[in-house]
Amino acid sequence: MREGRLDFGIVREDAIPAGPGKGKLSLVKLTFHLCIPKKLLKPGTPATDLGKPSLWQTLPFTAGNDGGQLDTTIRGAMHDAGVDFRPVVECQSMLQARQLVQQGDCAGILPSLGLTGLSTKETHIIEFPPLKRYGRQLVLHWNERQRRRRGVSASLVQQVALSLRGG
Repeated sequence: MREGRLDFGIVREDAIPAGPGKGKLSLVKLTFHLCIPKKLLKPGTPATDLGKPSLWQTLPFTAGNDGGQLDTTIRGAMHDAGVDFRPVVECQSMLQARQLVQQGDCAGILPSLGLTGLSTKETHIIEFPPLKRYGRQLVLHWNERQRRRRGVSASLVQQVALSLRGG
């Protein structure tokens, strides 16, 4: 954006440096959810146990392994909850982690955008308690000077944001 090679981008709001000429419109706030395939649980496991770290300790998990903010935050949250978090599968992307959850092979922490299509008949999905306040805001971002230079109207930017929001 800063170099003018991109006209628009979808980024985390906290990734945009402060300063003038930083156009942005909010798109969605990501929340994070604990997804546990039902076949990984003992029959009769009460729903109230899903939020307990003692249960998490017994599950095979998938997680990222890129050392990025989200990966580090999830691992730190598990550690803070007293879980000796050792994922059985470490993935390069959330899409890979989601696939393992969908197949029923692993539990995982997925962002709200990754929940679409997961069967609630086969998977318990609850808000992940340690990251309840960690939501990440995604924004449509552009360089205001470039927008004006290219003749892109502010109303068109609003339309793009509205379309991306699904509205």
